[in-house]
Amino acid sequence: MSAIKQKINQGASVVIKAKYAEELSDQVTCLLDCPRYKDQVEDCVNCQLIAGLHKKVAALIIKAKSLSE
Repeated sequence: MSAIKQKINQGASVVIKAKYAEELSDQVTCLLDCPRYKDQVEDCVNCQLIAGLHKKVAALIIKAKSLSE
């Protein structure tokens, strides 16, 4: 995920950023659907929180692309 986030940050246009945002969204969806998630485990809760935030950021970038077209 770090490499994808770096590519988003370095993207020269919203089209390029959106391409990587879609990849990021796919990856965090896997984390959000984790079958081993336990709500009593702090690491799991933090992982879900961070993944959820990344999902929202990716959605905003993708939305910005659609608005720029």
